Amino acid sequence: MSSAHQLLARLVVLILVLGSLPALQPPPVAAQDTGSYTAVKYDCAPGYDPGSGDANAAFANCTTPAGGVSFTLQSGDGTYGGGTQQTDGSGSVFWSGIPLGSGYSVSESVPNGYGTPWVYCEITGNPNNPGDVQRSYFPANGGNMDVGYSDPSLTSYTQSTCYWFNSTPAQNGDAQQPQNGETQQPQNGEAQQNQGAAVVKIQKFLCDDSSYDYDSFTISDYFAYCPDFHNGVNFSVNGGTHTATGNGNGTVEFGPVGAGQADIRLHESNGYRPQAVYCVEFPTGGSASTINETNKQTLTDEGNGTYRLTSTLQDGYTYFCYWFDYVDAHPNVHIYKYYCAPDFDWQSNGYDYLVSGCATPHTGVYFEIRNGGYTQGQTTDGGGTAAWTNVPGGTLEIVEQTPEGYAVGRVFCGYSTDGSALPSSWDEYSYNEGIQVDLASGQYLFCVYFNVPSNYGTVYLYKYYCEPGFDWNSGSYDYLYAECTSWQPDVYFELYSGSYSQGQTTDSSGAATWSDVPWGNLSFYEEVPAGYQVGRIFCGYSEQQGTPPTSWTEYSYSGGWDVPAPDGAYLYCYVFDVPYEYRTVYLYKYYCEPGFDWYSGSYDYLYAEC
Repeated sequence: MSSAHQLLARLVVLILVLGSLPALQPPPVAAQDTGSYTAVKYDCAPGYDPGSGDANAAFANCTTPAGGVSFTLQSGDGTYGGGTQQTDGSGSVFWSGIPLGSGYSVSESVPNGYGTPWVYCEITGNPNNPGDVQRSYFPANGGNMDVGYSDPSLTSYTQSTCYWFNSTPAQNGDAQQPQNGETQQPQNGEAQQNQGAAVVKIQKFLCDDSSYDYDSFTISDYFAYCPDFHNGVNFSVNGGTHTATGNGNGTVEFGPVGAGQADIRLHESNGYRPQAVYCVEFPTGGSASTINETNKQTLTDEGNGTYRLTSTLQDGYTYFCYWFDYVDAHPNVHIYKYYCAPDFDWQSNGYDYLVSGCATPHTGVYFEIRNGGYTQGQTTDGGGTAAWTNVPGGTLEIVEQTPEGYAVGRVFCGYSTDGSALPSSWDEYSYNEGIQVDLASGQYLFCVYFNVPSNYGTVYLYKYYCEPGFDWNSGSYDYLYAECTSWQPDVYFELYSGSYSQGQTTDSSGAATWSDVPWGNLSFYEEVPAGYQVGRIFCGYSEQQGTPPTSWTEYSYSGGWDVPAPDGAYLYCYVFDVPYEYRTVYLYKYYCEPGFDWYSGSYDYLYAEC
């Protein structure tokens, strides 16, 4: 067979263009508005308690996927339906489109006879640090967990993957002691000695964050936001001996108790009040069904810190109650923290002017109050607020740990005789490594801090692209600047500095400028145009506007790049994008005649005969 015949009669040529660029990093969460949650459910080997070790031990001992288990997701954003789903054959269930900016809860309908689920979570998709992974391993008390309620910073993360581990009924049939630090669950096989008589069990929790509206809570909310066990609280049954909660997990047990009406009394400690009680009844040696709002009980206030719960007990049953208390005290010192924009005239006018013009809450700022032997610190929450309870009267010293790039501009304080009402007038205080302000007994102190940028500068960014085939991996800034001369307009960039965030799009000359940037550690993100990848990045500082830097530092791009706090007032960055790398693939297709021994020989043999 001739070579020409081979090429003309049998040749099929397919040319493929292959992009060699690795998968692009997803944009930061700021460019998205929804997240996802994946739950994977495993049953543990008989005899293994997932609370007895760490997450690695749970993965090693809990390997059976659990299908058909119901999970419910409920978002704090009322526009999202969430709802209930059942795990598939691989033990998985998935929700997408979860609105960012709001927390959400996830609850498992724990199958009868199973123990407290332990959960290992990996929360990813940090808008400011794409590589950040928040890991945790914890008991899901009552089958409940949350993302973004206990830790509001997680409401901006885009992906949650959680593995749920349950001990099986075989495990729950074993006699167990309550484990330190673990929620006591009604478990199969407990109190076998009490068969034929009733048992009363109580577990006590403390709700100690006055910023929450506990009256609106459900049982899922209480487990999520009141995780602290309340030990040392006295209970009694039918007027018997007062016995305190303990065991390291806020539990106490009474039994055997005679069947019929029983009065269970809480003898409350000073400074606390009961908020809610949920009780379930189940055969002793069995297990409780899922707890919900139908299990909420009514208490009678008998005065002097005593509260009565009346119920009818049955022989052979365990009556298990979860009690939630709250601190019966109003914070008597409040701080509200805001920061002003760089161009705001913060030195003029009074309190009303600043509170209307500097309305951005400053989160994560640490304050400390000192008064003689009293020292207590707090960090401002997502609304820029911090509160202290039972601060002793006298002259208080309030010190702020001022964030990098900011200074304390103005401080105003006022008093109120009602902890829920703002002062009617405000006095200004000079800040010099703190302020000193008097607090009288029975008064509530409110202070408002306004921070201003202490140092800020200008960022100039220039965007170019290199032609296909150019050796962009070689050389330094001078080499790329000389060879990659094509401006790249309409490319979107974002710049972050602490609480500062601003986006810009390159103009027709490939330039973008940020003015009045709070000077600190800077982070950049590029929305890379289709068909390109970020090749090389060079940044440098200058003390004078219009004078380019004399030296350049190269930065690597991985979902963005970070530049340390600038030394000069002007930062210049040159970003060179490069096209995908292309290659050509030639494919030749032949067929062999019937009867040909195509199993034998090598390439040369087949090429000559087929």
